[in-house]
Amino acid sequence: MAPRFRSWLLDFETRAGVPGIFWSGNPAYEIRREIAPKARDVVIRKRTCSAFNSSDFEPYLPYGGISSLVIIGVTTNACIESTARDAADRGFSCVSSTTQRPTTTSRPRRIPQRCHFNFGRIATARDVIAAVNNRTAI
Repeated sequence: MAPRFRSWLLDFETRAGVPGIFWSGNPAYEIRREIAPKARDVVIRKRTCSAFNSSDFEPYLPYGGISSLVIIGVTTNACIESTARDAADRGFSCVSSTTQRPTTTSRPRRIPQRCHFNFGRIATARDVIAAVNNRTAI
């Protein structure tokens, strides 16, 4: 993470009364028990908005024959959109859920549809889950 952004984020958290919330080591940052990784799972920590720019995520994809990504997350117009853009630039097919929310508004769908018009497809969470479980295309 760029030092300028790290400094800004730490200051923002402190002023908001939630210091350290975005950093590993904070209990709020931990992976939830309900979706805890299994022994064979790879856990990748990203440090910037895009999963491609500051993690060791991309080298794992060719080994699994992965060419399509389901992109979900917390901040639609930051992390999800950044990852979708970078994935599309690298030739990956992308799908995201319509039920995610933009970071700056409570209105659903608007940003995912704008983003994925150019960088992938959108589908309902139910359709994404069914496709993953059945190993079928969306």
